[in-house]
Amino acid sequence: MPHREPIALTVADAGELMTVQRAAIVSELRAHRDLDLPPATETLDEVRAVFDDPVWSVWGIRDEGRLVACVRIRDDGDAVWIARLMVAPDRQGQGFGSALLAAAEAHFPASARRARMSTGSAAEHQLKLYARLGYQETHRIPQSGYEVVYLEKVLDD
Repeated sequence: MPHREPIALTVADAGELMTVQRAAIVSELRAHRDLDLPPATETLDEVRAVFDDPVWSVWGIRDEGRLVACVRIRDDGDAVWIARLMVAPDRQGQGFGSALLAAAEAHFPASARRARMSTGSAAEHQLKLYARLGYQETHRIPQSGYEVVYLEKVLDD
C-alpha cells in the first residue's frame, strides 16, 4: 500500500507538478476533443505564479519520492475552489485521487462552508468519483462541443 499522506508543495515542485499535470490531462484532451484545456496549456511560469498567490495552496502525494498526485485549493472565504486534481496516468485507479481530495478537505480553512470544482462532461470517471465523495452537480456551461460541469459539496461544521 503506497504512502498517501498529502504534503504541501512548494515552488521547487513546480516542474514536477507540471509534468504530472500534462501527463494526467491527455485522456481528458482526447475525451473532450479539445487540446486547449487549461492544464495542457499552462506554462511553467504560470504554475510557479500559483505558489506566489496567498489564496492558493498546493498539495501532493509522493510515492517512493515521486510526485504521483496533486491538487490546488483556493481559499474564497466561505468557500474553497478545488482545481487541477491530477493523478499520474500509471497510478490512476489506485485511490490516490480519493485520498488526496479527502486529505485536502481536512486542510480546508475553518471558514469554508462549501467546496466547489469543475470538470468536463466527458470526464466520466472523475464525475463518478466526485459524486461518491459527496459533490453534487450545480450546473453546466456549454464549451466547444462538451460541457463544463460545476459541482459543490456542503461542508460539515
